[in-house]
Amino acid sequence: MEKETIERIIRRFNEEGIRYLIAGGFAVIAHGYTRLTMDLDIVLDLEPDNALKALEVLKSEGYAPKIAVSIEQFADADLRRDWVENRNMVAFPLWSEQHRRTGIDLFITEPLDFERAYSERLITKIAPELEADFVSLADLLFLKRAASRPKDLQDIYYLQNIQEKSP
Repeated sequence: MEKETIERIIRRFNEEGIRYLIAGGFAVIAHGYTRLTMDLDIVLDLEPDNALKALEVLKSEGYAPKIAVSIEQFADADLRRDWVENRNMVAFPLWSEQHRRTGIDLFITEPLDFERAYSERLITKIAPELEADFVSLADLLFLKRAASRPKDLQDIYYLQNIQEKSP
């Protein structure tokens, strides 16, 4: 994963006023457990205007779906519902020739009450003069428990240790 790519995308999201929350491995790192991650997992506010603005930014950076649909189709709530119900999709994977080392996964549904999660988010500096919005530690643990893959279980173990040591 390329730090410069992430910074560029987050800077653009912030400039456009896009409401997003970073989840996954990058959020694990933001909460204090250093580990490798290969992609950027993003929970978007799926309100159509917000989703379309985010898709425009990603498309302008060369990102396109790894599946045979157009990037704009992600903004269609009925189509996303079909992907979940009939294809068992959880994430919408994006890839860019220009940013080959940084894949992006957009959550197809809002796995959390977005308004509540956004109000409780962790805002942290990821570069000089650049802040990013991350899911809270409690929400990250919830998402990790829901996924329950071996790496998620390992993340949970370390994140709970961090949580227990926090005031």
